[in-house]
Parts: sequence; structure tokens; C-alpha cells
Amino acid sequence: MYNKQLFYRGLDQIPIYIEDTLPNSPYYFNIVDIPKIFGPGKNSLRFNLNENNIDIYNDVNIEIIDSYGNTVYYETPEYSQSDEANIRVLTVYIYNNIVNGPLKITFVGHAKLDYDGSPIPEEFKNRFSIRYSTIVDFNRFQKNTSRVLFAQPPTISITEARMAYVSRSLSTPTTVTVSGTGTYRYQHTYPILEIPIGSTFNNDMLNGTIQMTGTEFSPTFEGYTTGSYNTFTASIVNFINSQTAQLSIPWQASISNLGSDPIKALVSRATVSAYDLTYNPAQTNTATENYKSFINLKISNLDPASGYLNKLKLYSKSQGSLDQYEIVGESITANNELLINASSLQQYDRKNVGYFLDNSSFNSFWSYDAGLLTPTYDSSILFNALRLTPIVDPATTSITFTSKISTNFQKGSPYRLFLNYKKDSDFIVEVYMSGSAFKNDSAGYGDRIFYLDSSLYGPNYQNLPIDFLASQTGTANLVFKIITGSFYISDISLKSGVEQGFNPSNFNSYFPINVKSRNDVLDFKVDFIDDNGQITSYEFDSGNATNVQISGSNFYLEGTDNLVPGSFNLGKTSTSGIVFNGNLSKISTYGYTAGNGFAMWSGSQSISGSIQSGSGMIIETGAPYYHSIKAAYGGKIEIVSDGSPGSGGVSNATFNSYTSSTDSSIASINSSLSTATANIINMQTAAYYQTLFGNIPCSAGDTKTYNLQIQCVDGIVSFKYALA
Repeated sequence: MYNKQLFYRGLDQIPIYIEDTLPNSPYYFNIVDIPKIFGPGKNSLRFNLNENNIDIYNDVNIEIIDSYGNTVYYETPEYSQSDEANIRVLTVYIYNNIVNGPLKITFVGHAKLDYDGSPIPEEFKNRFSIRYSTIVDFNRFQKNTSRVLFAQPPTISITEARMAYVSRSLSTPTTVTVSGTGTYRYQHTYPILEIPIGSTFNNDMLNGTIQMTGTEFSPTFEGYTTGSYNTFTASIVNFINSQTAQLSIPWQASISNLGSDPIKALVSRATVSAYDLTYNPAQTNTATENYKSFINLKISNLDPASGYLNKLKLYSKSQGSLDQYEIVGESITANNELLINASSLQQYDRKNVGYFLDNSSFNSFWSYDAGLLTPTYDSSILFNALRLTPIVDPATTSITFTSKISTNFQKGSPYRLFLNYKKDSDFIVEVYMSGSAFKNDSAGYGDRIFYLDSSLYGPNYQNLPIDFLASQTGTANLVFKIITGSFYISDISLKSGVEQGFNPSNFNSYFPINVKSRNDVLDFKVDFIDDNGQITSYEFDSGNATNVQISGSNFYLEGTDNLVPGSFNLGKTSTSGIVFNGNLSKISTYGYTAGNGFAMWSGSQSISGSIQSGSGMIIETGAPYYHSIKAAYGGKIEIVSDGSPGSGGVSNATFNSYTSSTDSSIASINSSLSTATANIINMQTAAYYQTLFGNIPCSAGDTKTYNLQIQCVDGIVSFKYALA
């Protein structure tokens, strides 16, 4: 993190006329609030200058020094707080380089009068004449108790994100154990396990548990009494390459000698005769047609002038009801990854954005000229890495590798870029941020934030930190410009460059939300909560329109045990459409009456005023034709044409109940016309059946019998005739 600095001016040593020793300096600087102990981050004390005794239009200077005489950075920001008119705030920045101990805070100013009301001597009128000093202890393990104050309100963005539910299936079995041999080493400051070529680690093994049995230890601990340490258990926290894993804790031996108490000693090397690695394989994620609604909350300028924001709460209320604000969710103000695939089904997904998994997927997130540069996926040298190899001479042709992810930045805020690299040949790379948030160099690449020379930083580096500040509020993309050589790069990460006690300038989180009405319009409120539980609230205002329309989650019914014991309407109003009545086991048009609509039922039902037994169906077209299809007595289907309501209708055909053929998708229905029915067939009825079923070709004198077949294929019913 960039640490702001001030030079030492020795304000505690300069000659002064009045040395103010009264607690909190009520006659001059009037300290109204000062913590007993400072914690890490931005701590504040508030003061209200006594303008009767001190010249408020002349400079008031402050200096803070720690117990080693080093200056501590501070600011006196302007801020607006309705309950603190005329109150000024002093913000003390406690960075990681400040050690625990007392901090001396010195105020100097221009006094108008002495304690007794007498004027200030002439020689002190144009110089600092009043000084007040106080001591505040700093403890890094103490909470920051300062009130959260904003010089500028945070910028809040609220949008809806509808994301598909993911169907997750685990590989079989759900837990996998692999075995092998290798070499254990304590390298630099961390332990590693190397496995032989032919065996490989994969991404699923990260965070897996490994138990090792070792021989041929170094050191041998000769001359010491040792406990048994030939077995060792740890977890995998990182991969150097596909044959090298970094472990969570080092291998240790318990040793003692000459009756002393046992101590822990590091094992620097061991031959691993056997290991068992147990891990959970990755899930297979498949998007479904079931969608859930989320609030995508983005906050920029999240940079309080004082205090530390521990968490925030999001509230909403509907503009279409008398609702009060209800909580949507809460989240800690975590320092989230900024270089992500925002369209992924997973939050903060860095796959192929920051680290790479294959030879092609990264092309969705990085751009380059294929005629100038060849990126090749390779995990054997550096895990999840791309080997960037220029095709032409970079000295004569500009070669860049540019992220397609555009990231939001806040003016003056610190950011930190991390990356892993390993040289293929000696190389030099310039790192740029290109976009509206940064100044542009003369060549148009953006603002150069780092110059990486492998001859200076070494042939390889894990988590190389690159700190920089955004010069403007805006967006930018990451650019690597290759000056010479080729190299492997992996695990590229971009976050706010904040230290303990400081808030990231950008925040983004998703909150699931349920709306009582689809496409509802909601108001939102955000509560910022500090380490002490104090709340600062802001109502969301998007261009003076404090509302967001939320379409909400879709209705999705899955499973075989769902019940609807009541009723609901399929329609735009409660008095129209189709009624599904679970209580009566009936589906019908709303207010079904004879002559219009349809009804389907199971069990004895009152249909159009008469009791119908068993399961049945009535479909009626209404005026002017009054055609209908009904379930008839004896399991038959009755087709009625021109049957006016109340007339009983004219039965044009009655079909016997069908029996399934060997092909279950086809059912044959034998048509039979009763004598009475045959006598009333006329041209209109014949035209009706011709329209419904089509012509039946036949020869003169043909006496063949035909059956009507109804065929259902892919949800479509078709009719045809076939010889009996």
C-alpha cells in the first residue's frame, strides 16, 4: 500500500509564548473528542477552535511523532455532519510501519489573548504563539473506535442481476485419495513437496489433506533425543508447478538433549517414501432454466475520512405498498478481487482471467496480435501459466498482452497487482494501466505502473506485489508490454491496496432478493456500520430517482411431490382465464357454463348444474356453431355439431373407447354410426368431417371398413384412417 508521508518540522521544539497545559485545551484548540487508544487505520480526534482566543483565519499546524521520533501522517479533511457544525476533524493514518507505543500530537496556532485576557506580545503576533501537546497510545490489536465520517458520500450503484440456478453434480466418488512418493523440502520460508515427473497435481487438489511418511531426514538430529516424526500431515495451499506443491505448515521434529525441555526443530529435507493425498473433486455445474434475482450492489469512493467500516446492510421497500424498509442482506466490506469474469455462474471467478486452465479459454479475457505473440498454456514450469513468446523482435515491433476486463478505479486510492512469473529467457516487461482512470503516455499505452526486469528481480517470483495509485476516477485495463525475452506468467490478481484497518475504495456484492410482485419498483437504503456498531445511513439515489425496477425470480416447479390443494387462475385477473382447482380436482375456464369453454375433472363433479361421475371432459366452442366434444356414457367420446345450449345437441358421431396397439403412441378408435345418427347426416355434417379428418378415397362399390387412428408424436395429435 502507498503510505502517505510528512516531513518532520519539530513543532514540539520551536520557541513558543503560551504552553497550554490544560486538559483538551478548552481556551484555544478545544479538543472535543479524543480516543484513549488508537487502532490501525484512520483514527480521528475532533476539535472546535475557540475563536475568542485564537485566530481561526491564520494557520493551525499539527505534527504527530511516534516513540522513535518518526512522523505519522495525518489530514484535516472537510466533511459534512449535520450534528457537528463548526467541528473540525484530525485524521491520523496508522499504517503497518507504525509500532505499538505512545504517539505525541502537537497543535500550534496564533493566539489572540493570553490566559488572563492580556494581548499577545508584539514579537509573537506574526508567528506561532500557542502550543498544545497530548499523548495517545497506539495498539495494533485495538479496534479503531473513531466515528465513521465521510468527506464525500460514497457512490452507490444498484442493479438487478438474474442468475440461473446451477445444477451441481459431483464426480464419483465424492472424495478421492491418490498415493505416491516424492521429496519434502523447506524452501526459503515455506515447505514444499516435489513429486516425480509422470505424476501431476491438478486444481482440484488445492486445499486437499496430505499425509506423508519420510526417511533420510536432514538434519539427522544426531546426538539429540527425538520423538517420532517419521509421519507428517498438512494441507496444500498453493502449487508452484504441476510437480511442486506448497504446504500449509513445515515438518517438525521434537528434540531434546541433556535433560532440557523438548523443542521443535525444522526438518529441512526428507525423502517421502509414501504419501496419501485426499481431496474433493470439482463439481460439474450446469445452468438450469430456473432463475433467481439478485441485487448487484456496487460502491465506489468507499473511503471514509475517519473510522473503519466493518460491514454494511442493504434494505429495500416496495413503492407499491405501505411496507417499511426490510433487510435484504448484509456483508462485510471485504477486499474483493477486481480482475474477474463478471458473467460467470460463480462469484469472483478468476478462471482464465487471472490464472489459466487450457490453451484457448483465456482468449475470451485477453487480447493480443497472433502474428506477433504466441501464448501457450503450460503448467509444468509454472502452475496454471501462459508462456508468452514473441514471434518478432520486440525491439522493432510493439508487442502487448492486454486484459479485456475493464475495472473501476477511484481517484487517489491505492491498488495492488500480484502476479507469479518464471523466466523462459531473460526478459523485460512494462506494466501499464490504460483507460480513463490513468494518464496516457506519449506512446498511448496508458500509465506505466511497473518496470519488470528479470535480471533485477530474479528468474522467478511468487506473488510479486505492484502498488500504484489511480490518478482519476474511471475505468482501465491491464496491459503487459514485452520489451525483450519470453516468460511464464500466472495467478494475476488485482485488489485495492489496503492495509489493516483501511477500507477498500471499491466494493461489490450480490444479495438475493424476493419480490412480492414481479417487476416491482423498490427503494433502497444502505447502512454503513463501523467496528463499534455505529451506523451511518444513505438512501440510494440514482439520478434523483430513488427506485429500481426488479423483475424478480421466475416460477419454477420441480419434483414429484408438489401439491396445490387450493385453486389459482391462469390469466391476468382473478375473474378470467383458466381455473386450476386442486380442492375439486378440476380444470376449467373461469365460470364455465354449458355452451362456452371447457371442463376436465376427476371424480364426481357438478358440471353446469348436473352431477357428472368419474373422470371426464367437456370442450364447447360456443356461438355461433356450438360444437363440442364430451365424455359420453360407457366410456365413449361424443362429438356434437350445432348443438345449441338447452337443445341437447345433435350427436354426429360416437366413438368407442380405444385400446392401445403394440405401438403405445397410436390408438385405434373404431367409428360406428348408429342408425339414428346415420339418418341425420347431411351435407353440412359431411363437410365438417371432411374439414376435420380429410377425404377418404375409395372406389365405386368399395365395401371396405376403415378405422380412425389418432396418433400422438412430440405432443402433436394427428388423425388418419386405416383399413380395419
